Amino acid sequence: MVSSKPDWSLLPHQPIAFFGLTEGFEKRDLKRAYSRLIKVYKPEQHQEEFKRIRAAYESLEAQFRYRGHGTAAGMASFSTGTKHSIEQPAKPLSNSGPSLLRTFTDSGLEKTIQYIKAKNTRSPTEWIQLALLEDEHLDDPLTLYRSLFAGAQATGCDPTILNFMQLCMNEELDAANASQLLFSLTKLVASTPGEVGIAPYSYWFLTESLWLQTLTKADFKSYTDLLEQCSKAVGAEGSGGELVFMIRLLRRSMLRADPSWWREKWEDVLHAYNHLDYSLKEEVDGIEWISNYRDQRDAMRSAGSIGLLLDEAIVAIIEKDDTEGELIFRRVMLTCLDRSEELFAAFSFGERLQFGFDLLDWHANELGATQGLSSFEQNDREEFRVVGEFSRLLLRRIKRTFLGRIWTLCTVAFVFASLCAWIAPWAIAIYYSPLENTPVLFFPAATSALLAFGYYKGWSWLSCNTLEKVIVTRLHRSTCRELISKFLRESHIPLRKVAAYFRAFEESENYVEYQGTRLTLISQVLDEDQALLHYSNALQFTD
Repeated sequence: MVSSKPDWSLLPHQPIAFFGLTEGFEKRDLKRAYSRLIKVYKPEQHQEEFKRIRAAYESLEAQFRYRGHGTAAGMASFSTGTKHSIEQPAKPLSNSGPSLLRTFTDSGLEKTIQYIKAKNTRSPTEWIQLALLEDEHLDDPLTLYRSLFAGAQATGCDPTILNFMQLCMNEELDAANASQLLFSLTKLVASTPGEVGIAPYSYWFLTESLWLQTLTKADFKSYTDLLEQCSKAVGAEGSGGELVFMIRLLRRSMLRADPSWWREKWEDVLHAYNHLDYSLKEEVDGIEWISNYRDQRDAMRSAGSIGLLLDEAIVAIIEKDDTEGELIFRRVMLTCLDRSEELFAAFSFGERLQFGFDLLDWHANELGATQGLSSFEQNDREEFRVVGEFSRLLLRRIKRTFLGRIWTLCTVAFVFASLCAWIAPWAIAIYYSPLENTPVLFFPAATSALLAFGYYKGWSWLSCNTLEKVIVTRLHRSTCRELISKFLRESHIPLRKVAAYFRAFEESENYVEYQGTRLTLISQVLDEDQALLHYSNALQFTD
């Protein structure tokens, strides 16, 4: 179990222990442990802690994605041809470089560096300490990595050093330094059997976060040229890891990549689809679904400033599956609450932007499930009562409007026409026929039944499919939307549950009281109002 106060000293070297897991854990165990921590360390209140938790989670999650695709037993151990497992330092390094350096500062930073360098042989932990010390001493963003490269080569690519190097790839670098680092890492790849170096199938796992970080900073043509060079240098032995990396890259580059390059790589992934494991197939299916937004993006961005704001959130979902992306998404959701009138005016009914709103809805639900966002914590019976009271208020308000009166007149006209259909044939038959002549009554009875049935079917089709739908839609825009949005904000009951309760009232014992048929029609309109659904989802991000 993960305690409410995790041991931060275990990061970045011992993420498994940090999450309270044991060797051989399953992916669902990692997700549960991550969810428990994120419920305590939410990004808006604990941004630094959240970044460290997220980096540790992504490191372990990557091992699951790469496992079994050319990596065999080596993904967690960075196997280099000889079988060995990750060695943890005898004493865990502290949770960050600066805090580690404090233990050396008193005796002199430079003196300590010279002392470690003077050793003929150094342990993996000493190589990591030396890298951190030199990184602090020298004003060069690549110093840390150069020292780790030297340590990796000197120790035969020891898995402890490679594991630490992979965790360091989350550090921010400019495009030039990142490209230089990626090319240097490529030179460490052992393309010859038995040669000391990084195994080809470990290269893409080791560098994934750095490649994705560089994507947003470098010119895309230069980026793909470097990618092709590194791919050729790593060779066919790394093709399994490259496939896993390419799946993630295709999602991140979807909106910025050259379309012909993207389609070519996408075809390569689809060609290998049957060889992927279940989780990667899910990721590929998700990319195919997300890619539909590209066709609707111009329509979203043309919806004014609120459309540009929502597009920013969708881009964060697609391209920034990390701390920054979640913070952007939360900011956009909270902004939509403050600009709800503009949101409702721009998107009356969002069918033409289905994929964009579906993406926002999907990601909001994912965050809600993972991070324990605010929700209405009453039981179903209490919710039923609260929504029932609101439905009566809503129907009373509707009756007072002009459209509400038209709706009522339509209902009265339907009842009157039905009565006429029954009474008229009988009245005619009775007027022209003696009462004792019972056989003549068969004709008005049959005519009455047929006319009533025809009136009922015709009016039902007209009211449900045309007239009443138009009335309810206009009522929703003019009256219901404002009342329902206010109710959602006060109760925090999700819109989908409100619509479900409205439909349930038709079958309840209080059918007449709740006027279930009208509420069912209103619920159908609610299901189509994607802007109101987005507003409902945004409410869970409020404190």
